[in-house]
Amino acid sequence: MKLCLFIAMALVLSLSLGCKSRSKGHADTTTPALTPQETLAQQAIDLLNQATELMKSVRDRTTADEAAPKLKTIARQLLDLNRRGVPLGSQVRENSQALGRLLDDMEKAVQRYADMAVRMVAQENVLGPEFQEALRELGKLPQ
Repeated sequence: MKLCLFIAMALVLSLSLGCKSRSKGHADTTTPALTPQETLAQQAIDLLNQATELMKSVRDRTTADEAAPKLKTIARQLLDLNRRGVPLGSQVRENSQALGRLLDDMEKAVQRYADMAVRMVAQENVLGPEFQEALRELGKLPQ
């Protein structure tokens, strides 16, 4: 009898704990999905972070030449996103409602990117013409 009571209590406890963990998981799924504009903004943030990491990886002319085509591709993608309404550079503060919940993330990504771009421009004479061209393409983005 005591064994049956113990098993029943253990079963009730395990079921009640399982219910609590499911309800927490259910609460996570109620987070609203990104709006279409926020999705584009997230893509821009990811691209800015990629550009920043690429620039960080540049140590000499060889790594600059390897990074240059990738930076040009990123610049074209960012320009396309900007044409589609994603604010970049100073536009972030002017058109912050377009970023929705991603405003802080975008501001951080833009700042990190800008800081690294300034460092790269200071070294551009060492990094070769291909990398200079990539920096100019990135410079066409709104400042």
